[in-house]
Amino acid sequence: MIGVALALALLGLFDDLRNLSSALRLACEIAAGIVLWNLDVGVQLVGVSWIDAVITVFWVVGITNAFNLLDNMDGLSAGIAAIASFSFFTIAASNGQYMVAGLSLALGGCALGFLRLHFHPARVYMGDSGALLFGFLVAFVGLKLQLNVSREVSVLVPIVVCAVAVLDTTLVTVARLRHGLSPFQGGRDHISHRLVKVGLPVPVAVSVMYVAAVSVGVVAFVISESDKTAAWTLAGLVAVLLVGLGVLAYNVPVYENSDRRLYKVSVQEERDAGRN
Repeated sequence: MIGVALALALLGLFDDLRNLSSALRLACEIAAGIVLWNLDVGVQLVGVSWIDAVITVFWVVGITNAFNLLDNMDGLSAGIAAIASFSFFTIAASNGQYMVAGLSLALGGCALGFLRLHFHPARVYMGDSGALLFGFLVAFVGLKLQLNVSREVSVLVPIVVCAVAVLDTTLVTVARLRHGLSPFQGGRDHISHRLVKVGLPVPVAVSVMYVAAVSVGVVAFVISESDKTAAWTLAGLVAVLLVGLGVLAYNVPVYENSDRRLYKVSVQEERDAGRN
């Protein structure tokens, strides 16, 4: 696992330096998911091997990219990774999974330590190298979490913990595809940018995202201690709330009125925007 995480970090470093193609990055992330499956780290949901393998790879690729996309404003990706890690720590510890709890605590500590220099105004920047590393490790911890509840509830908990990252990725993907744009290009159309667009300062916008991440982390803990019916009810309420918030965020204008094109910015320009 450590080897795969370091390989993705190196991939991100090369991407920062050489701007690798999206197809290459995606292929490497898929390979990372396949490696985890072959190491017996994966989702056991439907009991059909190849379907569970596909779900596992989809989770790894999705969460890894979600945290990479969250690296669009000072302190955002590292902060959400820290909150998710501490949420996993609490849930794992309460279920007697002390190895997973220890790994979650270590990951959260790393993210929190980095955040000291990365929060607005940032003095150190994460880049794809750090974002891919944190995203992959969060995905890995989510796969390792095994609860003393039904299989379906065990799958729900990591999704709820990572709900803020999933919502942001879903929003920008839907918005960009609807406007004929690549989901992999840089842009100022993330939830954080939309919060700034309505008048919030950058630190406040990031803090709002933190509060949302803490909130879903608390709900995930409650779900982990609930029976199947209560767990699905809570998860459904979270989904409805997030969809509603996503619709509101989607309607914040972040595109040029003249031709509806996404503001195209380089990676560096996007980071500069986060510092202003």
